[in-house]
Amino acid sequence: MQTGLRPSQTPDSGAPAEAEAPQAGPIQAGSPADQLTPRQADRLGQLSRLSGHLVVALVALVVIGGATRVMQAGLACPDWPLCYGVLLPGRQMNLQVFLEWFHRLDAFVVGVALLVMAAASLVGRRQLPGWLPWASGLALALVAVQGGLGALTVTRLLASSMVTAHLAAALSLLALLSGLHQALKLQQALKRHSQPSTAPLERPWRLVWGLAVCAALLLVFCQSLLGAWMASHWAADRCLASGDDCRWLLLHRQLAPGAGGAVLLWPP
Repeated sequence: MQTGLRPSQTPDSGAPAEAEAPQAGPIQAGSPADQLTPRQADRLGQLSRLSGHLVVALVALVVIGGATRVMQAGLACPDWPLCYGVLLPGRQMNLQVFLEWFHRLDAFVVGVALLVMAAASLVGRRQLPGWLPWASGLALALVAVQGGLGALTVTRLLASSMVTAHLAAALSLLALLSGLHQALKLQQALKRHSQPSTAPLERPWRLVWGLAVCAALLLVFCQSLLGAWMASHWAADRCLASGDDCRWLLLHRQLAPGAGGAVLLWPP
């Protein structure tokens, strides 16, 4: 029996059926791999590489900051944001001035890169995970706070509270960028592999593992801040010289094995 309908018509409307082109919307967490378009994958790859470079730059920033503290170069540049009133203090350049100057340069590069990431994630938010603009904005706000604390560290002549807060902001920013980079890498993996398994037996172990990672991160964070506080108060020298503030040195030594073990057991 013939229905009188052409193959391009539907029984209900009698009008030709038009195929709707799929639109690339925001990537949702846990979406299947086939929902990632080539344009989305390209944007994710670019931002993932940028976040990876930012993690390396932040690690270098923290290491150079520590070297600046050890070399007592925190006030090698007496003004801020310039150094001796110029961008490049060639006449006053020595090891201490170079450490402080390079520390500020690295912080400036990180700030510009975070500004680029925040702008790119906001402009391309329709092809990116919905959480990315918020995370990039938070990272940008943190680096602004970090810069302000760095300025106060210099203008307040290395006040202990400012030094400790400066390091706390740096470590928080590093943790945020590391998590952001890992999340972007996982989102890229959704294009190449099937959706991760969520079997009920695996969920308790994932929760336990997540709590263990958070506890290890908190332990390393507290150990680092305690070390910064001790260094700014010269607690170790005072303990060895006159026996004052030895309780802080003892606490720092007691926490060291746990923090070191947390770093060694950190997931790859």
